[in-house]
Amino acid sequence: MYHPASDSLPPRPIISICNGPPLLIQQRYYELQTEHRAKHAPEVHIKGQGSDTKYSLLLTDPDAPDPEKPVNREWLHWLVVNIPPSGDLSKGEEVVPYMGPAPPIGVHRYVFSVFRQPGNVKVSKAPSRAKFSTRGFAAEHTLGDPAAVLFFRSRAPK
Repeated sequence: MYHPASDSLPPRPIISICNGPPLLIQQRYYELQTEHRAKHAPEVHIKGQGSDTKYSLLLTDPDAPDPEKPVNREWLHWLVVNIPPSGDLSKGEEVVPYMGPAPPIGVHRYVFSVFRQPGNVKVSKAPSRAKFSTRGFAAEHTLGDPAAVLFFRSRAPK
Protein backbone atom coordinates (compact mmCIF):
# COMPACT_ATOMS: atom_id res chain seq x y z
CA MET A 1 0.00 0.00 0.00
CA TYR A 2 1.33 3.44 -0.90
CA HIS A 3 1.67 5.84 2.00
CA PRO A 4 2.11 9.47 0.84
CA ALA A 5 4.51 10.33 3.64
CA SER A 6 6.33 7.02 3.93
CA ASP A 7 9.77 8.17 2.85
CA SER A 8 10.10 10.68 5.69
CA LEU A 9 8.65 8.66 8.55
CA PRO A 10 9.59 5.61 10.54
CA PRO A 11 8.33 2.44 8.89
CA ARG A 12 5.62 1.53 11.45
CA PRO A 13 3.40 4.33 12.74
CA ILE A 14 1.94 3.24 16.06
CA ILE A 15 -1.52 4.71 15.60
CA SER A 16 -3.42 6.45 12.88
CA ILE A 17 -5.09 9.82 13.00
CA CYS A 18 -8.57 9.51 14.38
CA ASN A 19 -11.32 11.65 15.78
CA GLY A 20 -11.03 10.39 19.33
CA PRO A 21 -8.68 8.82 21.85
CA PRO A 22 -5.88 8.09 22.09
CA LEU A 23 -4.76 11.07 20.00
CA LEU A 24 -6.55 13.69 17.95
CA ILE A 25 -5.06 16.18 15.53
CA GLN A 26 -7.24 18.65 13.70
CA GLN A 27 -6.13 21.06 11.05
CA ARG A 28 -8.13 23.61 9.13
CA TYR A 29 -6.64 22.89 5.72
CA TYR A 30 -7.89 21.43 2.51
CA GLU A 31 -5.77 18.73 0.97
CA LEU A 32 -4.27 20.86 -1.82
CA GLN A 33 -3.15 24.21 -0.45
CA THR A 34 -2.09 27.32 -2.27
CA GLU A 35 1.01 29.10 -1.10
CA HIS A 36 -1.19 32.02 -0.01
CA ARG A 37 -3.61 29.91 2.09
CA ALA A 38 -0.78 28.23 4.00
CA LYS A 39 1.40 31.32 4.41
CA HIS A 40 0.72 31.53 8.14
CA ALA A 41 0.96 28.75 10.70
CA PRO A 42 -2.20 26.66 10.84
CA GLU A 43 -4.29 26.23 13.93
CA VAL A 44 -3.26 22.81 15.19
CA HIS A 45 -4.84 21.06 18.17
CA ILE A 46 -3.23 18.07 19.81
CA LYS A 47 -5.32 16.18 22.31
CA GLY A 48 -4.17 12.97 23.88
CA GLN A 49 -4.53 10.87 26.97
CA GLY A 50 -2.36 11.31 30.02
CA SER A 51 -1.90 14.39 32.13
CA ASP A 52 1.88 14.40 31.89
CA THR A 53 2.53 13.61 28.22
CA LYS A 54 4.39 16.26 26.24
CA TYR A 55 4.58 16.34 22.46
CA SER A 56 6.82 17.37 19.59
CA LEU A 57 5.36 18.64 16.31
CA LEU A 58 7.30 18.63 13.05
CA LEU A 59 6.29 19.85 9.61
CA THR A 60 8.49 18.71 6.74
CA ASP A 61 8.53 18.65 2.95
CA PRO A 62 9.97 15.34 1.68
CA ASP A 63 9.86 16.60 -1.92
CA ALA A 64 12.26 19.58 -1.72
CA PRO A 65 13.15 21.12 -4.03
CA ASP A 66 11.67 18.93 -6.80
CA PRO A 67 9.51 15.83 -6.32
CA GLU A 68 11.52 14.15 -9.11
CA LYS A 69 14.86 15.04 -7.47
CA PRO A 70 14.34 15.70 -3.75
CA VAL A 71 18.00 16.48 -3.02
CA ASN A 72 17.08 18.57 0.06
CA ARG A 73 14.77 15.89 1.49
CA GLU A 74 13.39 16.65 4.03
CA TRP A 75 12.93 20.43 4.25
CA LEU A 76 12.00 21.43 7.80
CA HIS A 77 9.12 23.90 7.87
CA TRP A 78 8.31 23.89 11.59
CA LEU A 79 9.56 22.33 14.81
CA VAL A 80 7.88 22.75 18.20
CA VAL A 81 8.94 20.65 21.20
CA ASN A 82 7.76 20.31 24.79
CA ILE A 83 4.13 20.99 23.89
CA PRO A 84 2.25 20.52 27.17
CA PRO A 85 -0.46 17.88 27.66
CA SER A 86 -3.07 20.58 26.96
CA GLY A 87 -1.81 20.58 23.35
CA ASP A 88 -1.37 24.37 23.41
CA LEU A 89 1.41 24.97 20.86
CA SER A 90 1.99 28.50 22.15
CA LYS A 91 3.19 26.98 25.42
CA GLY A 92 5.68 24.71 23.67
CA GLU A 93 9.19 25.68 22.56
CA GLU A 94 9.32 26.75 18.92
CA VAL A 95 12.78 25.59 17.84
CA VAL A 96 12.31 26.36 14.14
CA PRO A 97 9.69 28.98 13.22
CA TYR A 98 6.88 28.13 10.83
CA MET A 99 7.67 28.57 7.14
CA GLY A 100 4.75 28.19 4.78
CA PRO A 101 4.97 26.07 1.66
CA ALA A 102 6.53 27.59 -1.43
CA PRO A 103 7.26 24.71 -3.77
CA PRO A 104 9.43 25.85 -6.68
CA ILE A 105 8.22 23.06 -8.97
CA GLY A 106 5.48 20.46 -9.01
CA VAL A 107 3.22 19.27 -6.22
CA HIS A 108 4.88 18.79 -2.83
CA ARG A 109 3.72 16.85 0.22
CA TYR A 110 3.88 18.59 3.61
CA VAL A 111 3.89 16.17 6.51
CA PHE A 112 2.86 16.93 10.09
CA SER A 113 4.33 14.42 12.54
CA VAL A 114 3.46 14.38 16.23
CA PHE A 115 5.56 12.44 18.71
CA ARG A 116 4.95 11.68 22.35
CA GLN A 117 8.00 12.71 24.34
CA PRO A 118 9.49 10.52 27.10
CA GLY A 119 10.39 13.75 28.97
CA ASN A 120 11.59 17.23 28.09
CA VAL A 121 13.36 17.50 24.74
CA LYS A 122 16.49 19.65 24.76
CA VAL A 123 17.55 21.02 21.39
CA SER A 124 20.84 22.84 21.90
CA LYS A 125 21.05 24.17 18.33
CA ALA A 126 18.26 24.65 15.81
CA PRO A 127 18.66 22.10 13.03
CA SER A 128 19.17 23.12 9.42
CA ARG A 129 16.00 23.28 7.38
CA ALA A 130 17.60 21.52 4.38
CA LYS A 131 18.23 17.78 4.57
CA PHE A 132 16.49 17.45 7.92
CA SER A 133 15.65 13.91 9.00
CA THR A 134 12.46 13.20 10.93
CA ARG A 135 13.76 9.71 11.63
CA GLY A 136 17.11 11.09 12.82
CA PHE A 137 15.47 13.68 15.09
CA ALA A 138 13.17 11.04 16.57
CA ALA A 139 16.10 8.69 17.20
CA GLU A 140 18.29 11.43 18.70
CA HIS A 141 15.58 12.40 21.18
CA THR A 142 14.26 8.86 21.83
CA LEU A 143 10.81 9.71 20.51
CA GLY A 144 10.02 6.38 18.89
CA ASP A 145 7.43 6.19 16.15
CA PRO A 146 5.06 9.09 15.49
CA ALA A 147 1.84 9.05 17.49
CA ALA A 148 -0.01 10.76 14.65
CA VAL A 149 0.68 11.93 11.11
CA LEU A 150 -1.23 13.93 8.55
CA PHE A 151 -0.29 15.71 5.37
CA PHE A 152 -1.40 18.19 2.78
CA ARG A 153 -0.14 19.01 -0.68
CA SER A 154 0.77 22.31 -2.28
CA ARG A 155 1.44 23.10 -5.92
CA ALA A 156 4.05 25.45 -7.35
CA PRO A 157 2.52 28.67 -8.67
CA LYS A 158 1.85 28.67 -12.40
